[in-house]
Amino acid sequence: MPSGRAGGSRLARFVGLAAYEARGGAVRRNLFAEDGGDDGVYLDDPVPLQVLVTEKLRALAEEVCAEGWAWVACVTEGDGLALRCYGQASQQRRDDTRGGGGTGGHGGRVRPI
Repeated sequence: MPSGRAGGSRLARFVGLAAYEARGGAVRRNLFAEDGGDDGVYLDDPVPLQVLVTEKLRALAEEVCAEGWAWVACVTEGDGLALRCYGQASQQRRDDTRGGGGTGGHGGRVRPI
């Protein structure tokens, strides 16, 4: 098995192969890899990939904070055990304070990240 992270990994897809290469990341391609595809592409240098992921997540976190959220965490790896440290908020019924018509206070806007 080749060393390095596969070009089709979730982190590589998140930042994009072009951005990784532009940052100076080394890429190896399988001789039989199809052009434009992620199969047979390996990212040899994890540092530029992790830096790009962190920068992109922080930029998205700033956008989310600007929407009024008080806290945002940028996590690339985790499991159920890691999430337990955050605890679980008790559910409470509350009045809509932003006129969202009973949509939980966010006006019906749900923005995937």
